[in-house]
Amino acid sequence: MEHVSFEVPERTSASLIGRSGVGKSSLFGAILGMVKPTSGSILVDGRDVQRLTSVERRDFLARTVSVVFQSGELIDELRPEENVALPLMLGGARAASALSQAAALLEEVGISPAAALTRDLSGGERQRVAVARALVTRPSLILADEPTGSLDRETRDLVADLILSIPQRWHASVLIVTHDPELGGRTDASFQLLASSTGPAHLVQR
Repeated sequence: MEHVSFEVPERTSASLIGRSGVGKSSLFGAILGMVKPTSGSILVDGRDVQRLTSVERRDFLARTVSVVFQSGELIDELRPEENVALPLMLGGARAASALSQAAALLEEVGISPAAALTRDLSGGERQRVAVARALVTRPSLILADEPTGSLDRETRDLVADLILSIPQRWHASVLIVTHDPELGGRTDASFQLLASSTGPAHLVQR
């Protein structure tokens, strides 16, 4: 990719659409500071993540960015509220406080705090838990990597509704990486990453 430039304003949603292999994951990794671009800059909350030291970048991104993965990436042996509370406890919060915040957030996304082990949840319920876990640290930006890719159509629409409500309900920006043009068409802004037979991939606003 060369000369790829886009912006996700505060409290808005955007989608990045493209087929496999075109560079979506690389761009995703660059935002998370895992991939170093050869030129240019990546600003999150006004700070260039590539100019931070590795420790500064880790701490800054932990406070400002959360990720929702396609398969949820939850720990099956934990209860849902324990999965949601984990980022807070890793950040030093007391277990009781973290679990209380997690339970409240799970109710907001439609999951009972009394739910069984995470492994017993349906696919849609797992993604709701994953969204709650992403929200619990109150980030400025949520990156969603094919968040509805493994769901049936009805469940996909419900999870999409939840994710697209984040800017207004929880005041975070959302960037969705997806193959699904229907989901991409529902965001405030949509960008398509296109492969080129004559050069690097390029970005087009839809």
